[in-house]
Amino acid sequence: MATMMVRIRVANFERWRADFEAGYELRSKHGWLGHRVVRDAADPNLVTVISKVEELQRAKAYGQSPELREAFQRSGVQGPPEVSFCDDAFERDYRAPDASRPVTLYVFPRSTSSRPVLLFCAEAGIPFEQVTVDLMAGAQHREPLSALNPSHAVPVLVDGDFVLSESSAIMKYLADRHDSPAYPREPRLRARVNERMDWVNASFLREWAHALIYPQFLPTHRRDDENVQRANLAWAKQRCEHLLGVLDHGIIGSSDYVCGSRITIADYFAAEAVWTGTVIGASFGAFPNVARWLATMRALPSWERINAGLDAAAAAMKGKAQLTIGAQA
Repeated sequence: MATMMVRIRVANFERWRADFEAGYELRSKHGWLGHRVVRDAADPNLVTVISKVEELQRAKAYGQSPELREAFQRSGVQGPPEVSFCDDAFERDYRAPDASRPVTLYVFPRSTSSRPVLLFCAEAGIPFEQVTVDLMAGAQHREPLSALNPSHAVPVLVDGDFVLSESSAIMKYLADRHDSPAYPREPRLRARVNERMDWVNASFLREWAHALIYPQFLPTHRRDDENVQRANLAWAKQRCEHLLGVLDHGIIGSSDYVCGSRITIADYFAAEAVWTGTVIGASFGAFPNVARWLATMRALPSWERINAGLDAAAAAMKGKAQLTIGAQA
């Protein structure tokens, strides 16, 4: 990681800023992770942009590119910019003691909420100490987990005296702790990641996991009345087909990942949520963008290992689901 500092004079700050903010996707493609804009106290049209970038050489190449020169002309930059670079070795060394101390993660490796955290840690090389909580044996209702999380649920992160629950929050905390580009610092890019993860949590998983999958897989979620069970599953299937359609053409579309051209923690989160459907034999041929994106995620080096437990459960459940999405796989 490196820092790039660009000092420019602009004809009109507001005009320049609007054009600059509109170019965040282009900067992201060139490895930009985030930025801060500083205006001179005596001359508000004298601007310094301090940017975090993935690689120094990529930043230098973009700094000399025709794209950037055209952007300067379009936004009213006056005269040549003053550009300087530095690497972040000192900053990384300064923060290393905290980030190098492994956190402790309480997880159930095949659970829908634990797998995204485990996959992200594996792919990002984030060290941690694992404590397995056997949900099927009710270990979540006993100490130490019950004392750490009043909801009696996994995952739970412990970092010194700091305790954190909820997989989405844990992934964001770990990404910030380790300066992961999978959770970009640029405000709009980060907001998009947050939006996607909130959609998975608040809209998709409510119907997909709790209404369609768990009642067919977990006895504690099954309805006692068989007519109620069938009616609820039929309703849930309609909702899930709609939500998969939203994911397919409204969120992924022609993009490589759920937030665009680069993988983010939202992809780990969403892919593991969708893959939970294999327990009831779900297949995704009717949703080609979802299928394509899942194939990309499944090609990750750690995917097979992280999902071994779920895949075994899916094999044991093969042909037993009452209702699924697509032909049973």
